[in-house]
Amino acid sequence: MNTEFNFSPSFHLRHLLTLTRPALAYEGGSVAARQARLRARLTEMLGFGDEERVPLAPRTLWKKEHALP
Repeated sequence: MNTEFNFSPSFHLRHLLTLTRPALAYEGGSVAARQARLRARLTEMLGFGDEERVPLAPRTLWKKEHALP
């Protein structure tokens, strides 16, 4: 029976990391299809979804009245 204990958080997290498989890991196959899935997921994660795009309404805050030195 193994009676050694390791209470190190780093040890525990390293162990969990070995058990975890990245959700967007490359598993072979078409690179173009993978890139399309990654782009869709990245767009979703960044918050650029299906919402309507608002037209830009730029305005000038100040204008340069003379040449810069």
